[in-house]
Amino acid sequence: MPGSFLVRTAHDVNPGRNFVRLAFVADVNDARRAHSASSIFAARSQADFL
Repeated sequence: MPGSFLVRTAHDVNPGRNFVRLAFVADVNDARRAHSASSIFAARSQADFL
């Protein structure tokens, strides 16, 4: 979920902007795999904007 959805904008600043909220509800090994996969996805997505 985009972090900007979770906070209130104050003085035209949204402190959640450019953040993503993730909730891991699996065991530790599944959480590690999910973190690795999401990190790879984020790196690739960021490379698309450069």
